[in-house]
Amino acid sequence: MSFTNIQLCLIVGICGGLPLNTKQEYITLGDVVISRGLVQYDLGRQYSDRLEITEDNRFRPDDSLLSLLNQLEGLHDRRRLQDATARHLEWLGKGILGEKVRYPKPPAGDWLFKPDYRHRHREDVSCEICRNCRSMTDPVCKKAEETSCVDLRCNVESVILRGGTPITWVQDQGSTNIVIKSPRRPVVHLGWFASGDKVMKSGEERDRIAQS
Repeated sequence: MSFTNIQLCLIVGICGGLPLNTKQEYITLGDVVISRGLVQYDLGRQYSDRLEITEDNRFRPDDSLLSLLNQLEGLHDRRRLQDATARHLEWLGKGILGEKVRYPKPPAGDWLFKPDYRHRHREDVSCEICRNCRSMTDPVCKKAEETSCVDLRCNVESVILRGGTPITWVQDQGSTNIVIKSPRRPVVHLGWFASGDKVMKSGEERDRIAQS
């Protein structure tokens, strides 16, 4: 209302991502996701077997931006964008930001566990809540939810090795720590964004919404 001459507004930030999108492409921490539109996934018609999203809950950009997105769908233009992004990151890394601009690594790295894996205390037998967690509906203590996988000593055998991306997992000798060798170049993905009022903390619910 105040700035009446603005024709295009871009929202840029960090969001929670699907580890595997509808095109069966793996998305890792540090990749770039460009939205073709927005879906309010928690509004629609709930049937016994599906959730039907109405057109009223789908929001698309205008035609001028859609034409650019259609161009980026092509392999050639997508590669050009990825190459340019990699060059910019390399330039920033050589500047005053230095080591602050680099690909994420553990313990803040992108560890993908099976959707039904429960992050809970396993060695701390004094935690009665986690000790009694045996199913997906059993609670996990608040402290475990806020503790890293390294400190919880999560089972590395439950980690999903992502096919199609140059990520390798190496077991350190004499320890359970994991070293992640991540790609330095981010990959650009295009697709719909799902938006809702809930903070998603369930891998199973995340995948169910993605499929529907």
